[in-house]
Amino acid sequence: MGEGGAGAGVLPVCRVRLTAFALAEVGCGPDQGVHLRGALGQYLRALECPEPDAEPCGHCSDAAPCTYRLAYVARAAADRLPPSANADGARPYFVRPQLGVTAVGPGQTFRFELWALGPLALRLPDLLRALLPLQSRGLGHRSAIFRLASAEFLDPRGQPLELAEHLQVIRGDAPAPGWLLEMPGLAESTELGEVELRFVTPTRIAFRGEKLEVPTLEAVVDAIGRRSRDLLQRWGLPEAPLHWPSRVRAELVEWSGAWQRNDRRSRSQSGHQHDLSGFVGVVRYRGRIAEVLPWLRLAELLQVGSNAPFGCGQVKVVYRAWG
Repeated sequence: MGEGGAGAGVLPVCRVRLTAFALAEVGCGPDQGVHLRGALGQYLRALECPEPDAEPCGHCSDAAPCTYRLAYVARAAADRLPPSANADGARPYFVRPQLGVTAVGPGQTFRFELWALGPLALRLPDLLRALLPLQSRGLGHRSAIFRLASAEFLDPRGQPLELAEHLQVIRGDAPAPGWLLEMPGLAESTELGEVELRFVTPTRIAFRGEKLEVPTLEAVVDAIGRRSRDLLQRWGLPEAPLHWPSRVRAELVEWSGAWQRNDRRSRSQSGHQHDLSGFVGVVRYRGRIAEVLPWLRLAELLQVGSNAPFGCGQVKVVYRAWG
């Protein structure tokens, strides 16, 4: 597995949790992530761009981007523009919708999170301001209106960072406190154990050109390694190349769950079809888990696989050492 890759760099992160109450039935889950990202982009562009309907917009550039361009168009931070115009990498923010419910009715509350990465972390208040007109426009095909009730910035464990007055947060008037996510390195370990991965939203992972109906542990580690590398190189503070384990010494011993079909049409992108299908269930692996555990913890934070920006690929990790 080679020498350790500690010190590869850090990724600035700002995380905010918003609570709202529904004035009409509001859909939750990954489809809510599609509608939130699309509508936020539409309203953010209207707020940021002098000519929001112009294509292309000539009022900013990748070298000096507005918040909309940084979140939706630019392929990397301004100080590291990619060499190819066709190169595409992980986007610097993602949505984490509420789990466990498919919809909430009028008068009920629901939650979702916005995560902003790299230089966008400092501009998260701009995204929050774009939520204000979205309340009355509504989410989804039924234009479900809602009202924001509270907002709080969170640390990596999901605990409140600073208790700013929630209206200040929602209006984008409060500064965006964040934290630095350190990239893990390589480490050898002979410790044996079991890990249970709970794929709580549809997770689609391709490994060596093959779409996996049930993710292997090697595929999960490879997927979060590639995602972390792209995020670090394009939006983070890299100090050295990022390396992740190329060989995972563990086996899949038990699983339960199924491939969940989930196709949604985005109203904000002229009916663009989003295939949010993926595996949902619990998988147990056994072997030398300790040496890949930091990467699995990273997957808990950053989500993994295709469609991660919409809230897919959420993973919960339960580890037990036994030798």
